[in-house]
Amino acid sequence: MASTKFIPRKFKNIESNHILDFDTLVHNSSISVILGEPASGKTFQLKEFAQNKNSKLFLLKMLSEYKKKDIKEYEILLLDSIDEALLKNKDDDILIHRLVKFVERYKKKKIIITCRYLEWKENFEEKLKEVDKELKVYDIQELSKDDINLLLKDNDINDFWDFIEKNHLELLLKNIMIVKHLTSNFNKEYQQKNISYIDIYEKIVEQSIKSKGTKREHKQDKRKVKKLFPIGASLATYMILNRKDTVLNENINDIENFVDELYQIDNKDIKENDFKKILDTALFEKKGDDFSFFHKSIQEYLTAYFISYKKLDSETIKKIFSHKLRFYEEFEEVIIYLTNIQPHLFNDFVDFDPFIFRRHPSLTKEQQEKLFLTLVTKYKKRLKEENYRLKQTSLVKFDKLDNLEQLIKENITLELIDYLCKILEVNYSKGIEDFIFKLLENIKEDKILCTKIIKKFELPFYKFNLRLFKFIKSNNCYSSNNNSPINTIEAYIFNILYKSSSISFSKLIVLLQYLSTVDFHFTIREILPNDLLIWENRVKTTFEIDNLEWLIFGMLYNYKTYNSVNILEDIIVLIKKYIIRFNIHFSSVSGVRNSKKLLLNFDDISNDFWNLFFMNKENSQFLIKILIFYKMDEINIDHIIKKYPIQNYTEQYFQLIPINNEIESFFIEQRNQEINSTKEYRELFWHFEKNNMYPSQKKEFIKLSNIYFDYFIKLIIILIEKNISNENFNFTFLNKYINIILIDLNKLKAQYIEELISTLAKILKKKILT
Repeated sequence: MASTKFIPRKFKNIESNHILDFDTLVHNSSISVILGEPASGKTFQLKEFAQNKNSKLFLLKMLSEYKKKDIKEYEILLLDSIDEALLKNKDDDILIHRLVKFVERYKKKKIIITCRYLEWKENFEEKLKEVDKELKVYDIQELSKDDINLLLKDNDINDFWDFIEKNHLELLLKNIMIVKHLTSNFNKEYQQKNISYIDIYEKIVEQSIKSKGTKREHKQDKRKVKKLFPIGASLATYMILNRKDTVLNENINDIENFVDELYQIDNKDIKENDFKKILDTALFEKKGDDFSFFHKSIQEYLTAYFISYKKLDSETIKKIFSHKLRFYEEFEEVIIYLTNIQPHLFNDFVDFDPFIFRRHPSLTKEQQEKLFLTLVTKYKKRLKEENYRLKQTSLVKFDKLDNLEQLIKENITLELIDYLCKILEVNYSKGIEDFIFKLLENIKEDKILCTKIIKKFELPFYKFNLRLFKFIKSNNCYSSNNNSPINTIEAYIFNILYKSSSISFSKLIVLLQYLSTVDFHFTIREILPNDLLIWENRVKTTFEIDNLEWLIFGMLYNYKTYNSVNILEDIIVLIKKYIIRFNIHFSSVSGVRNSKKLLLNFDDISNDFWNLFFMNKENSQFLIKILIFYKMDEINIDHIIKKYPIQNYTEQYFQLIPINNEIESFFIEQRNQEINSTKEYRELFWHFEKNNMYPSQKKEFIKLSNIYFDYFIKLIIILIEKNISNENFNFTFLNKYINIILIDLNKLKAQYIEELISTLAKILKKKILT
């Protein structure tokens, strides 16, 4: 058989849009959830990780093995397919409760959970986020064309993409099982063939029946494929309808009674020997003494095959798989497979429940039109109720309809604008865009309604959003909401576009100049570290310095990711270059001091910060400005002073006085000790008081006074107060020193400013100072 090389998958954090590999995902948080549609590769990734890591990890399937093995010794728990466990349990609440208890018990370990999208949203998300608010949710990324090309190269395959396009199999490439099968068998089975995806499933089942399963005793008789195929289908149907995911050892031990429960083939009971043969094939995985189908989608396909094999009519099928209003969602894949095996069932099933086809991989042109018209004419209410379930599904993908624009204009009104946006996202055309703006034009006078509608537009198209922005500005039809984390239309559009991987960040920087402080509180943490460096480079080259303070905040927020002192050096350059603008606008982020969510952890930068601060005296005055983002009172003062003694870094410590009371107290205490022990200074002051200094002494006194500025001011005040009533005291010599004080007034502590003003007032009142 050809190579089936494993391609490592990528995962996107659904909140931040960060793309990362599986190893990083595992260590990123205590609990991680991977979402993906059936056969997207979730289980395949977990198994590959479990096989190739030396870590103590344990792979569980739907919690079914939880009671069977003590897992306390394991460090990483891989919990696969919790959505499939819903099928096995009659009461969903009991399963969810059990899962919550499991996570609570082991949340100190690393837990990785896989699930389908819809089941996660509707059954598990709320409860698990109550257990761990820091839980991270990821979307498994589809194999890229480059990934698949690697497999094609390994298997020496040509003309693959022509084959896919010719047979309309593009959506099937989301299915990792199908990709593996096609790339392994292409040259032998599929080259130059017209084929449907049902044909591919049939081929996979045939190959599996011809092959012996692992840990099996009997050899396979390849001539028995046609006989064993319907037996496997009968067993699949029995298991699905009875919510069983495994054939247990107890069933095999009581095989006579178990076989009697299975559905007949051609009105004949299944023979015990044939039943054993099907279990020995590669169609089943064996764990201990229990058997299960090697993939859930194979079990669902075989169930559809068996329903078709039994030639059941439409009404009988609905009685089995639905209630009065709609199909049971657990049978969704079965119904899709069934309408591909028997296309005549499609129209009847669409009229009954079109939503069951949201994952259909290969609708024809006629089927797409039937589906669209049924949804917009008969199911308007449900479309609005379940809008959140439509994104990127077959219910909005109408790529084969060349008359889609006309159908939309004839059948969609403002009430279905949500649905129309979902359609536009996957079927973009200028005609559909124009129709949307025509609808907006009709309501632009109603600002509240217009805002409500606009907030439904989460479309990742740059030109569309640019047009929307101009429309809003020219018509003033958007109302900001102060209670929303995103306050302005600019921020709203920026966040929509930024989530789209198809638009480069450099194109979006222009929108940042319009964001408010409230907007940035939410937005800045969503911008990726590398994108912040793109923004920084734009500032350096174009002098576009709007929201410079938020750029710097973002760089500091991601400092651990950068892990480089160069970032602090770059920040110094920015502050130094734009110091006037920075000083004026820096207060715009002062609100972060009152926002726990935005306060940064000083430990992230402390070593690099203090090294730069004390080792480069010229830059320290610029570097200190970033401390507004940190809780300075949490700094270990004793540790800093031991490493950087005050007497060696006097000027730098002066700058820290307004920042931290402890530093101020410690610094003043140290300085007073130094002043009191400075004999030379005391002697000079005595000469100063007697007004009998030589010029060289005066120069030395001024030099020392600059170092001990506050103390010098205090002595000046004491001297003036002491001699204010002395008519013989010559005050005019104080002019020079008063001027020194006034020039450097910004160095003076507030309490001394008040004393100095009071003292100078007394002197001026006596008219003894010019």
